[in-house]
Amino acid sequence: MPPGGETSRYSGRFGENVLRHGSHEWLPYSKDEVLLECSNTNLPLWAIPPCIRLPGRFTMKLRNNPAFFAGVMLVLGLAALALRMALYRTCVDEKGLLIPGTSLELMVWAVTGAACIWAACSGGEPRQRLLRLEALGELLAAVGIALALPEGLRLAVTMLDKVRLGLSLAAAVGLAWGAAARLQSKKPHVLCYGAACLFFALNAVCRYRGWVSHPQFQDYLFPLLGALTMMVFAYLRCVPEKIRLRRLVGLIGGFLCLAALAKTDFLPMYFGCGLWMLTNTDAPGEPV
Repeated sequence: MPPGGETSRYSGRFGENVLRHGSHEWLPYSKDEVLLECSNTNLPLWAIPPCIRLPGRFTMKLRNNPAFFAGVMLVLGLAALALRMALYRTCVDEKGLLIPGTSLELMVWAVTGAACIWAACSGGEPRQRLLRLEALGELLAAVGIALALPEGLRLAVTMLDKVRLGLSLAAAVGLAWGAAARLQSKKPHVLCYGAACLFFALNAVCRYRGWVSHPQFQDYLFPLLGALTMMVFAYLRCVPEKIRLRRLVGLIGGFLCLAALAKTDFLPMYFGCGLWMLTNTDAPGEPV
């Protein structure tokens, strides 16, 4: 019996238990309890406004869908990319520098803030997994890193750059190996993500001097933070716990990598790794 009073059953046309004198209503096929803001709760379920009865079932289904938060973040990332591309085309002066305080720049920061808030609302509860989607994301990351190898070879000047080039090849092979393991419903080996983590860390170190040499904040913020989130996400893929942190880093990292495509080097790597983080936010960090 639901709390708050005795129950009575309407005809089969209504088909729900309601309270005779109580103040609560139990939704069908749900354990969620909704407080009715009225003095008479002796109403059939169809008479309850949708704004009261929908959140109990519809919202929970969306929150348990692993593609829901990632899909919205993908839309926000593409919106930020479009805004930044328009910003660099229309809001530059004769020296090629961005004009500060334009409406497009404010819209970029507004979309970025919305993406951070959306990622913070993603929660930390485990959800159902889409193994093929996770494997596809890891495969896209491997292909993106491999396609960026010629550009890395062209920019390889110091010994550290050459070491980074070798690690990029190992990272691409490791992520492809992890994708194959996912398709076979096996746990990937820790080396699959260990090589990727080392590569992303060394990539951030090697490119830091070039990033900070940019005169404007908008030029280097998204590529720098995107590279750092790649490194942190690859590390969190090796950690069994930290579900909420892994999901938060994956969503924000995917957004930053997509937004960075407007002006950055290694475009295939940013695109592939951005989709990798968005599609693997709910993959458990349980390598063998």
